[in-house]
Amino acid sequence: RSGLKPVLQKLVVPALKDTDALVQRCAAEALGNAPDFDFLAPLLSLRQRVPKEDTHLLYVVRKSIRDHLNDGAIFGKVANTKWSPWELNALADVAVAVKSERAGSFLNRHLSTLDLDRPTLTAALQHIARYAPASELDSLGTFVKTKFATDVDFQLALFNGVSSGAEQRGAKLSASLRDWGGELCARVRPLDPLDLFAR
Repeated sequence: RSGLKPVLQKLVVPALKDTDALVQRCAAEALGNAPDFDFLAPLLSLRQRVPKEDTHLLYVVRKSIRDHLNDGAIFGKVANTKWSPWELNALADVAVAVKSERAGSFLNRHLSTLDLDRPTLTAALQHIARYAPASELDSLGTFVKTKFATDVDFQLALFNGVSSGAEQRGAKLSASLRDWGGELCARVRPLDPLDLFAR
């Protein structure tokens, strides 16, 4: 693959700027088949230029970026690189399809700065709950309690995702997360008349 990189940089990367969408799609697909950190910036640049109506090109570019993030070494560099707000959103958009702890941690770290619509934000939160290290999830609980203070059902569903994700990895929830779960249970559990006499 290392011997192929100069060829891709010389012939394929420039094709991302071609005026023909078919050429752009072929170039993006070729780069997705040979991921390299240096190809991410040109792919993100194309992602920003894709016309809204060209759903086929958008799909191919997003898939190529995802294929790059599926490479742990590349994602490690991504996590340590300073990106523009738009680039962060574009990376987060596809990171939810990368089933790795690194993806969960990346999304969690940038959660407060991402500008995502509700469906994408929901997917990101669920991904963090499932894949981010349990030691990093306190901030997720704080974010959700603040952002969705009145949406108890959503909070409960997300907490269940955090709990099951930690269980699958053999990790324990922190005291803060357990307190969050307790608060949610208290809010959704109907008041038993006997509770009044217990106070």
